[in-house]
Amino acid sequence: MTGINPDFLYENPANPRLAQRRLARTEATIVLLQTAVAAAYIAGAYTGLFDVSSPAREITSLWLWLYHVCVTVYSFQYRVRGRTVGWIEPLIPLLDISCVTSVYIALGDPVSPVWAAYLYALIGYSRRYGGIAFVAVSGYTITNLLIGWLAIGNPHPEQFFVMVVLALAVMALSYTISDSWREAEQRARFLAETDSLTALVNRRTFFERLEDSAQAPLSILMLDLDHFKHLNDEFGHIKGDEFLKAAARAIQLSIPASAIAGRFGGEEFIVGLPGVNAHQAAVIGESIRRAVAATTPTTVSVGCTAVRPLETIDQAIRRADELLYVAKRQGRDRVAGDTIERFAA
Repeated sequence: MTGINPDFLYENPANPRLAQRRLARTEATIVLLQTAVAAAYIAGAYTGLFDVSSPAREITSLWLWLYHVCVTVYSFQYRVRGRTVGWIEPLIPLLDISCVTSVYIALGDPVSPVWAAYLYALIGYSRRYGGIAFVAVSGYTITNLLIGWLAIGNPHPEQFFVMVVLALAVMALSYTISDSWREAEQRARFLAETDSLTALVNRRTFFERLEDSAQAPLSILMLDLDHFKHLNDEFGHIKGDEFLKAAARAIQLSIPASAIAGRFGGEEFIVGLPGVNAHQAAVIGESIRRAVAATTPTTVSVGCTAVRPLETIDQAIRRADELLYVAKRQGRDRVAGDTIERFAA
């Protein structure tokens, strides 16, 4: 199983739980609406509302019933919960459109309102897919419209020409709007998750990502720039901000790709190190200390610890913060780990 494609997460970046509820509501609404339309066709076909001859009526009704039962179960089991099954996802648009085409052909009317379902699909898929994937799905959708039109045998090609032009226009418009929507979402997410000055993640996002990626061993570094108030007094706050940016870059360049670095507040930073033990974390802390000293006019003190068995991440962070002040008391510009903590006590 894979995580759900972020391209179609209807996300409120300031509240991930609200975003998940919104996603669940959207996915449930889509599949229930789709199933209701299929049920309306089946009911209409058997009550005589639609003039569908046998055996087309039985074949299309059985196919719609089987498919929509399966896709409804799948959606509530996975999509509504923010998950997907990798091999099933590419099949869904293909089977969705096959349902539309089977009904379109069964009705036998090339300009019946059913053809608008192709437009509905183009709009819906533009939100779910982007780039080449959307082009492929759109091409498949319009090709199915052509297949249905040819199977019915429309004697008026000008009607089909208008339908194709409208489908291409809807495809282009929906893609443009959805692409702009995705870009706006990504920017909003970035602004909500990132500290605007240092470009590191903010405090809230740091904790969310650390919880999501936590694995044993897990180490924490708490860092604080030494004598930063004196730098602001001597060089001014604008220069002080530049020093913070330089320190953030030094931190980011000194940690593994799997690490999570954030601004904790003021001139204080925090680094989460999934899969890194306390000894390895101390080595990384020392690398950061040297990098900050080499790229800024100040130094950094570091508290270093690892999450212990039966301990929460918050408890480990508090201990790392205490170790940071051990480093401060011992002269600054150093890394204080658990061994120093026990010695100092």
